[in-house]
Amino acid sequence: MKTVVILSTAFVTTLPDQPERERRISQYVSGFGQVAEAGRLFPGFDFYSVDNTVEHPDRLDSRLTRAIEGIPALKGKYYFWDNEVGRINKGSGLVVQWARVLPDIEGRYDFILHYEPRQRLIDHSFFERMAGKPDAYICAYRDRLKFYGIFPATYPRFWTGMFSMRTQDLAAYVRASDRGVLTTIEEYRKWPLFRYARWHLLPGWFAEMSECIESDLPRYVRNHGIHFTGVAALGVHWHEEATGKWIDLVDRQFDH
Repeated sequence: MKTVVILSTAFVTTLPDQPERERRISQYVSGFGQVAEAGRLFPGFDFYSVDNTVEHPDRLDSRLTRAIEGIPALKGKYYFWDNEVGRINKGSGLVVQWARVLPDIEGRYDFILHYEPRQRLIDHSFFERMAGKPDAYICAYRDRLKFYGIFPATYPRFWTGMFSMRTQDLAAYVRASDRGVLTTIEEYRKWPLFRYARWHLLPGWFAEMSECIESDLPRYVRNHGIHFTGVAALGVHWHEEATGKWIDLVDRQFDH
């Protein structure tokens, strides 16, 4: 079976009233162009464009639609609006996207390659790796922090801007009762006193850990014994909004 590439976007940031509209459109157009080149170099992939922040697909900027349509083996587009929780937690938006597309493709592909095309593709090493030997490939990093500024601890995380997994394993995570990433506003409204206390008594990074997909996915993979092969670098730069810097997605440790 072929590998399917899920192109995950948030086009809500490209609407006319968004202050960073032109920059975001430029990033997406460039990213889709890089994906199209990868598709031509490695023709064994099918591509799906998935976005849970699109209320009116017919109103997307024409530059975006042209760039998307230029991708070889583009098999479909899933554009819909379900961003009530995604606007609170980016990871929630990813799970919502996967939950929408997976039922239609689950039996047709052995592996899913998740990619966020707003990033900058530096090389084609990940696509080449998947084309040559399909597998679950993940690049991990570690946050080293001090609990209350005293007790040091190191927490493993996954770079989720680009990774691959067996389709059945990602589908199991989406449906799992022990998934920490929430997907409905009703879940966020449960246990309000507990959530209030957690955010006010614990350091911010610790309070959000159970609901952050970069830490929840590795926890799930570890607890369920899911095989993956670690990679040292993804060949991708991710744009950090807070600093405006491009971050190299490599296996590394961040000391806070």
